[in-house]
Amino acid sequence: RADARRQPDGGDHHGEGSEGVKTVPVLLTYDIHTHAAHSASDVDRYLQHTIEVHARMGVKASFFFPAEAARAMKGTVASLVREGHAIGCHGLTHRNESYKSMSPTEQREKLTRATREIEDLVQQRVTFFRAPVFKISGATIRVLEELGYEADLSMNSQRLGVLSSDVWNVSWMAAPRGPYHPDLRRPWRKGRAKMWEIPL
Repeated sequence: RADARRQPDGGDHHGEGSEGVKTVPVLLTYDIHTHAAHSASDVDRYLQHTIEVHARMGVKASFFFPAEAARAMKGTVASLVREGHAIGCHGLTHRNESYKSMSPTEQREKLTRATREIEDLVQQRVTFFRAPVFKISGATIRVLEELGYEADLSMNSQRLGVLSSDVWNVSWMAAPRGPYHPDLRRPWRKGRAKMWEIPL
């Protein structure tokens, strides 16, 4: 959360006086995973720097880990929890893990395992999810609800992902910009799910 703080002289953080300065909620999130160019030790080193920057600024963030990466960096995950940051699930391995095309049975198996593994590491419930490469389906929302998740953060609403990992996903263009309860078949639409969809 970023605060537009009033200064003692009556001005705002830009040094200008202004009436009606608003506090604006900001959600800072990071997806933490390895790939061919960056090993777990590389990513862990970058993450240590990120933790230091957040500590200096006094700002908390949400970090999404695949279970595999969380295990490989368990000491750092523990540090994040101690520092008051939130840990979310980012799948099991992040490799070839498209929940958009996966069967509901396979999604349930992977998400159940990933959730348990991360919860064992952090010793608390994991209640929010971001899909690897942002690819989800209605089945993903249904499985997440079964597992007790409170929010998904996989929807890139009102964007055409020309340079993204989901280039042809035109459904993002129809998704609401603000948080909403998604449809259980078409998660880019408002619906009756209990959990929240928090668009990027």
